[in-house]
Amino acid sequence: PIVGDVRGSHFMLGIELVSDKATKQSFEISDNVTNRVFSHCLEKGVVIRPVGNTIVLSPPLILSNEQCDTIIDTLEDSLGIVTQELKKEGLVNP
Repeated sequence: PIVGDVRGSHFMLGIELVSDKATKQSFEISDNVTNRVFSHCLEKGVVIRPVGNTIVLSPPLILSNEQCDTIIDTLEDSLGIVTQELKKEGLVNP
């Protein structure tokens, strides 16, 4: 619900987070949304790069299927946790 856009080139990927998916309204930087996702991912051993309202993924060029699955699963779980937090705080439009 908070992913507004996904774009990438080769092995780098940007995931833009938005408060309103329909209008693509960005979060306020002070909401620290990408930093929240970063913290949850880091707790699970996955390092992402928060840049403004965008999560940047730039994994090593040598990546196993298992490692790729770990990154995706961890990111999905972390985005879900942060989405629930943001809904409770009234920062996400339904």
